[in-house]
Amino acid sequence: GACYGLRVSLYKSGRVVAALVAVVAGYAAPQQAAAQVAPTPLLMSPLRSTYAPGTGIADAAEPWAVVQNPASLGTLQGFSLGLRHTETTQTTWFGRGTGVYYAQPLPLLSRIQLGGALELLRPPSDTPDLTSGKLSLAMAVRVLPWLHLGLHYAHLFARSDVASYDGLDTVSLGLRLLGGRYVAFGAVLHDLPAPRPKDGTLPPLQRSYELELLSRPLGDERWELGLGTQLSEVTRELAPRLRLWVRPRAGLSLGAEAQLLLSPQQNSTPEYRFGVGLQLDFARVGFALFGLAGSSADSLRPGFGGGSLALRVSGEDYPSLPAGRQTLYKIDLGQRRGHDLLRLLLTLRRIETDPRAQGVLVVLSDVGGSWG
Repeated sequence: GACYGLRVSLYKSGRVVAALVAVVAGYAAPQQAAAQVAPTPLLMSPLRSTYAPGTGIADAAEPWAVVQNPASLGTLQGFSLGLRHTETTQTTWFGRGTGVYYAQPLPLLSRIQLGGALELLRPPSDTPDLTSGKLSLAMAVRVLPWLHLGLHYAHLFARSDVASYDGLDTVSLGLRLLGGRYVAFGAVLHDLPAPRPKDGTLPPLQRSYELELLSRPLGDERWELGLGTQLSEVTRELAPRLRLWVRPRAGLSLGAEAQLLLSPQQNSTPEYRFGVGLQLDFARVGFALFGLAGSSADSLRPGFGGGSLALRVSGEDYPSLPAGRQTLYKIDLGQRRGHDLLRLLLTLRRIETDPRAQGVLVVLSDVGGSWG
């Protein structure tokens, strides 16, 4: 009887273990099938923002920094509003879309800058079902004059009746280092949580790492050379990029860039694209135009790759193309005492920030004080 009871108990225990194994196997099978779906290629992520040629993650504050590198907003001194429209024809290079971008420092906490963006993203092919919207929020903190940190959050929304990446949320981290007037460095960790779409048939997203070194050989913006790259975590794709800006005079900028896409997959032909552009800046308004060309997976011969238009409105004064009215101030230091000297000090501080000030002529006759 004892042997019979033990045999029944073992029989029942075996059925329970078998059922547990079946449940675990049934749960693991879909996970394994989902894991076998190839991840989204580096430059074809549905979360990729509207492409902004000529710009980079090591640049100073611009409105597109909200989606490129939020840490770049650390140098922002006033509001910055941007509009951009980009068309691309190469199927491998996403970034076709339209966006509006805005950023400004906090009124009482100038070390913190906030920004937001709303973009309408479209794939290179004319497929209306794949059109999606992207909402971005960004924050930058100026930890030190040469160290800026940034945080970026994005939410993707699209039609719910089609197979899409609707509802994806992601977070990215940014860093910008300043090495004086001659060099700047930017780094971004894109898509930190590596979000997965709810639809298991869609490929998962992957994290990527982007770095850029910006050099100013003359110590100012007359020449800028940026060298950067982006690396995907899973597919190990590499996208090195080189860009150049030449500014022969204030407000006039000529730009060029070139980028490669290198994939470790066998029988994969490297693809490339390049572009040239023009930017015109006025005191608080600027325009940019870029044309793109490049190869495709089927042909190495370059073809038309699209273009990009941008408009910037800012609360800060940029080096302006038209010089406008210039002012030469004359200051007489003679016979100034007490409050007159304080008023003179305030006048000099105002002249220091006046973009129209061409110079100051100081008259030293009849000064009643020492040289100090």
